[in-house]
Amino acid sequence: MSDIKFSVVIPLYNKQQSIVNTILSVFKQSYQNFEIVIIDDGSTDSSVDAVKSISDERIRLIHQENQGVSAARNRGIKEASYEWIAFLDGDDLWESNHLEEIVKMMKVFPEHKVYVTSFEYSDKRKMFKHERSSPIFKIDNYFKEVIKENLLWTSIIVIEKSCFSLVGLFNTSLNNGEDIELWCRLAEKFNIIKSTKITA
Repeated sequence: MSDIKFSVVIPLYNKQQSIVNTILSVFKQSYQNFEIVIIDDGSTDSSVDAVKSISDERIRLIHQENQGVSAARNRGIKEASYEWIAFLDGDDLWESNHLEEIVKMMKVFPEHKVYVTSFEYSDKRKMFKHERSSPIFKIDNYFKEVIKENLLWTSIIVIEKSCFSLVGLFNTSLNNGEDIELWCRLAEKFNIIKSTKITA
């Protein structure tokens, strides 16, 4: 499955302190078949200069006036060259096995369109986890299980681009919870494949 290609969509707004480390965490991936689509959402600090300090033809930097994170992610989806969209925020980090784990999940559940690994907070706080019989599994009841467990998070999810034509994009009218609202729409239409492995 080395022919699987990912478009890594990174919304960027005033992340000059973190964006270089975020990008480097993508370049450190054990699975290297990707492009990075960075949508600068009208940054007013030195974020753009920080991105330009990294020279790699796989980076595409696209500028737009400030419209919010949902609009930036939506622009990234539209600009993506490949069918698999991996999201990563400009102050988050992937472990080196993130995309490799997604590909592994695709081998186990090849007919699906939404894949999500697991994450930890930088302060290592304890998080509730349901007991699972397998490290890679299909979420049985998203709306029931998500009440207790942080199942999805923007920087660990990979979605086939075709899904957005069915469920729509991120809701630009929401200032909070815009990601959770999209996950609900996805969970209504698609089975979500989850890995217990922490990759971000």
